[in-house]
Amino acid sequence: MSDEETSKSYVFFVIGVILFISLVVLYVLEYPFLSNTLELRELVKTSVSVCSGVIVVLLMIGYATRILHPKFISTHLLVSIFFMAISPYFASISNRMLSQKKPYAESYEFKEQKAYKELYFGEKVHLNTHWIVLYKDKRAFKFRTNKALPKNPNFGSKVRLIMYRGFWGFDYFDGKSWEFM
Repeated sequence: MSDEETSKSYVFFVIGVILFISLVVLYVLEYPFLSNTLELRELVKTSVSVCSGVIVVLLMIGYATRILHPKFISTHLLVSIFFMAISPYFASISNRMLSQKKPYAESYEFKEQKAYKELYFGEKVHLNTHWIVLYKDKRAFKFRTNKALPKNPNFGSKVRLIMYRGFWGFDYFDGKSWEFM
């Protein structure tokens, strides 16, 4: 390998590391919204499927018109995998940001709430993250919230959440607007 090829390899390696770290940071920032999306599996499956279809069509067109060279197929596959990995993030953020945000109320039955504490350097720190487990139509839902329950409710108490209809049709909970009825 020549010095020029080695330097190009290092540049691609650094770009790959930066893209991977950026992908992790983006998912961490979007996680509170992803975790409160109803039918999250469908959102992920749909976004990856659509992205895969678009990538296959673009690669076929690129190779057929000789815009893309078969010599770089490994690079094309790596970039394709990156786009498939980031597609759920873009689906979630566009579902939330492009929606008309017309809220509606939905009732659930309360099961339990879990708050998490972590140890940092031997010291207990209370995190501002609480999970409420709710039931509706014999189906369990787990939502992330930013506040603790105002009282100690009984199993089966009615809880009303304010939900939003997403742009792509996937409803989500903002994590803030909920109350016991």
